[in-house]
Amino acid sequence: MGRPLSFLDYLESLGLEDEADTEPVFVISVTAELVGVHAQTIRHYERVGLVEPARSEGNIRLFSRRDVQRLRAIVYLTSRLGINLAGVEAILDLRRRIDDLESQVADLQSDLRRISGYLLEDSRRTRES
Repeated sequence: MGRPLSFLDYLESLGLEDEADTEPVFVISVTAELVGVHAQTIRHYERVGLVEPARSEGNIRLFSRRDVQRLRAIVYLTSRLGINLAGVEAILDLRRRIDDLESQVADLQSDLRRISGYLLEDSRRTRES
């Protein structure tokens, strides 16, 4: 199965999102097995707002691959690093903010490239005139 993910790997994986990864497919018992915790632990994480599973029409919790990865990160942070749930919440919020800022930077870089292209074209036209 490969080497276990490091703390940074977990945080990096939280930033990745593929549409297939967000599809709710796992019931809580399967999710608990995949994450390696008791279903009650997952319910507790949900109560404190660390994870928000989708719900079926019958109100059954359904978790996506992304939810599973997030839960694994939470378990890693709490059990391996001894971080309390308030700290985990802060770390996950910071990860989300970093992702937002990285997206903004990418947008700004794209705008800058576009504007630079316009300026180059304008400069060439001015020299040719």
